[in-house]
Amino acid sequence: MKRTIFMTALIGCLLSAGMALGQEPGRPMLCPKPSYETIDMTTPTPVNAEFRPDMLAIARAGVNDTAPNKFFLHTFQWKPPQCCQILSATMTITLRANQPSASAAGSDSGNDSMGVMSNQVAFPGLNGPVYTTFPVAMNQPTTRTYVMTPAALASMNANNLLSFYVQDDTRVLSAKLQISRCCVK
Repeated sequence: MKRTIFMTALIGCLLSAGMALGQEPGRPMLCPKPSYETIDMTTPTPVNAEFRPDMLAIARAGVNDTAPNKFFLHTFQWKPPQCCQILSATMTITLRANQPSASAAGSDSGNDSMGVMSNQVAFPGLNGPVYTTFPVAMNQPTTRTYVMTPAALASMNANNLLSFYVQDDTRVLSAKLQISRCCVK
């Protein structure tokens, strides 16, 4: 229902902007008012409804938490400008290994995974292993950058939030979400 109301309002804004700009029917409209936002994570603030119960049941990690066997959960939230649509978004997460690992088969940092999710489901193409080359040294840094897929963008536009998780022997040093929008007002 919320998504339907949002999409109806957005279409109305776009149509009125197109008419006000003298836009010819059938021709692509350029964005009249681009908008950019970067949201830096300072403290993990998960929205529990975004994560599966098994994830919520595991001990949680804070930023730069060096203890093993803790899940890192965070939800980015924002208040969008009126009459705007997110066109693209990129999430960048900086990480460091809490344990060394010789392979992806162990129960240490080598088997850790991460992903971008909404409503308890990870988006295809936006999840996978933290480490792809071995061995992994203690405190080894890595950065993961995810360019949001059309499914993730649709969810972001409908819900004004985006969540991610990092499993459980890797610490999160920082995370940021960069959003590009097209606004008509």
